[in-house]
Amino acid sequence: MKKPLLAVLAALFFFVLACQRQAAPPAKPSEPSVRPDIQADIAAIKALEEDFVRLYNACDFDKLMAIFYTDDAVLMAPNAPAHRGKEAILLSYRKDDELNVERVETSVVEDVQVSGDLAVARGRDTGTTTARKGGKPVPYDLKWVLVFERQGDRTWKCVTEIWCDNPPPKAAEGKEPN
Repeated sequence: MKKPLLAVLAALFFFVLACQRQAAPPAKPSEPSVRPDIQADIAAIKALEEDFVRLYNACDFDKLMAIFYTDDAVLMAPNAPAHRGKEAILLSYRKDDELNVERVETSVVEDVQVSGDLAVARGRDTGTTTARKGGKPVPYDLKWVLVFERQGDRTWKCVTEIWCDNPPPKAAEGKEPN
């Protein structure tokens, strides 16, 4: 009685094994793997920041919106509500431009970290703000963080921007400025 049972179990085992082999999907030809080129991504983000400064200084805010921000980007400026979306960001730039002449003198990208389709850049800007109603240029020194997202065309665009002023040098040392 054991021999017929073993024969049936063996036959069942080979039948199941044969069915599994037939059900397995055919092997796909090997697809070339897309290896990220982190250094190229970092260079692209730095170039995008250079374009930002050039367009910002030229007050070409329409082109700036087109190349720099995603449609749903968020801009978080100090002491102001967050601006959500390109239209709100564009409006804030135009409103500020009506009141002030802004000039970015230096913009330094201090660090860029890329992870897949997201990147974070950190840096520092210096420049001047001059009221359009008159007055001397007021220097500024600020630090910023930008979050970028890779787009379908493999370019990068900013999804979140935040910045704040750096304290005057003596205040940073714990002393009152003169």
